[in-house]
Amino acid sequence: MDGLISNIQRFSTHDGPGIRTTVFLKKCNLKCFWCHNPECLYSKLELQFFQNRCIKCMECLNLCNKAALEFDGTQITIDREKCDTCGKCIKVCPSNSLLISAKFMQSDELVEIIDRDKDFYRFSGGGITFSGGEPLLQKEFLIEVLMKCRKNAYHTAIESAFNVNWSIIERINELIDLFIIDIKTMDSAMHKYVTGSDNTLILSNIEKLDKLNKKIWIRCPIIPEINDTLKSVKEIAEFVKQLKNVEKVELIPFHKLAKNKYESLGMEYGASELESPSAEKMKILNQVVSDILS
Repeated sequence: MDGLISNIQRFSTHDGPGIRTTVFLKKCNLKCFWCHNPECLYSKLELQFFQNRCIKCMECLNLCNKAALEFDGTQITIDREKCDTCGKCIKVCPSNSLLISAKFMQSDELVEIIDRDKDFYRFSGGGITFSGGEPLLQKEFLIEVLMKCRKNAYHTAIESAFNVNWSIIERINELIDLFIIDIKTMDSAMHKYVTGSDNTLILSNIEKLDKLNKKIWIRCPIIPEINDTLKSVKEIAEFVKQLKNVEKVELIPFHKLAKNKYESLGMEYGASELESPSAEKMKILNQVVSDILS
């Protein structure tokens, strides 16, 4: 079975315990305006063009038979309605300015890459993490890969917003060792405003999972003007406190490292006016969480 993979990050140390391979699957059913992985939002191949790398050699223009690439006298532009993501332009680009945002892969092909670092997983207590996007939206492919990882006794984790039907989570439950789940805000109206969906299903799924005694980490992206207040963080911590199997709560400060990705995809970056929360603010918010959970 094919899966649509945006990136495979080997030797990751931020997506679960130990040294891990993190697999980023495309497609998401939330539209967080600050999303750090915009290349994972849609279940299709997309051409990325990094303008700052371009040396204007014009090789891509000469090759494109769809006339999707043009030079306006200053820079190369892309007509994304014409582009069919054939990938020919990528092969002739000498500066790596162009790339396709994902690749279709068979489960065996992915597992072969995962297997390359099995010794690192074993000696560091690491394993495999599936991220995105929302990896649960490619559930059949995910299950197929997870079953193969299970045969090799790899530790498995998933990073998810949990905004899916409970039946999907039930199907993968026994194949996952660690669930890393996002909580943006407890305010359902605010959640819908900033992501396009309320949080009713998400919170219900977290409570159901907790009753199954699965290991859970909670991650909270701290977004200025959205959830960076004492009240908002306190509400999240109080929700987490009533759960029995949460091992860790992480507050992740907003950053603008994804800005270049949005530009490469021809997408508007909705968080361009925001600034990262200060170290002092993050210290205060983390203390609030610590005080409530201790």
